[in-house]
Amino acid sequence: MKQKRLYRITEEIKRDLSLIIKKKLSDPRISEHLTISHVELTDDMKFAKVYISSIESIEKRNQYIDILNKAKGFLRTELSKVLKTRTSPELKFYVDETIENGVRINKLLNEIKKSEVQDD
Repeated sequence: MKQKRLYRITEEIKRDLSLIIKKKLSDPRISEHLTISHVELTDDMKFAKVYISSIESIEKRNQYIDILNKAKGFLRTELSKVLKTRTSPELKFYVDETIENGVRINKLLNEIKKSEVQDD
């Protein structure tokens, strides 16, 4: 039961933070291509790791992380207004590299497949 509640709250945080960043965070450096890929919430719901992804360069994504980590107080305050929990978790933003890792693995698998075809 607790895991189900935790999952529901992480999804709510993900949805609400996306809206807050897009509508209330008035920083022109933040692109509309920024998405929150997933949120990891501790069992006591005091800390949340928020993973972001974007189709832009790694430098831009790192810049977004810096901006969001500097604005985390504002974001936490706004999140506490819409989140239906007693407290709002402390936020920490990270770059989600799973897409890049998936592309890299796929590229390596294709290279292996090509070399196997050439060897036959």
